[in-house]
Amino acid sequence: MKIARLAVIAALVLPAAAMAQVSTSRVWIVEGRPVGALCSDREEFLFDRKAQLDREKMDNDAELAAIDREGAMLEGELRQLDPSNTAAVEDYNARSDAHNRRVAAHNRRVANMNAAVNDLNVDINEASGYCTSRGWVWRVR
Repeated sequence: MKIARLAVIAALVLPAAAMAQVSTSRVWIVEGRPVGALCSDREEFLFDRKAQLDREKMDNDAELAAIDREGAMLEGELRQLDPSNTAAVEDYNARSDAHNRRVAAHNRRVANMNAAVNDLNVDINEASGYCTSRGWVWRVR
């Protein structure tokens, strides 16, 4: 009798125990693609954007150095300028105006680049949060 009772209890408990077993998969599917593929693609895209912005910053820094040299030359010319020579003053003013336009254009490019860097930082933070919460490890470059 005890054996029959034990068999009935085992028959009832074993399926419940089997259903309680949990297996987990490390693969996440989002829109039909594994998270690893999505995060890898996103990481490559973001690091390419960063590399492009790094090159743009180097170009802007080189242009700023040229602008500084040109400004120093203009300051030197201004110190030696004869205010009674109207042709020389007009020539200097024209070059100074061109220099000021160059500075303004440079400042606009730097402001646009700074906005793009800000956007990139937001995108990296969002993608990093999404991907790392699903087990993806960002590569350091």
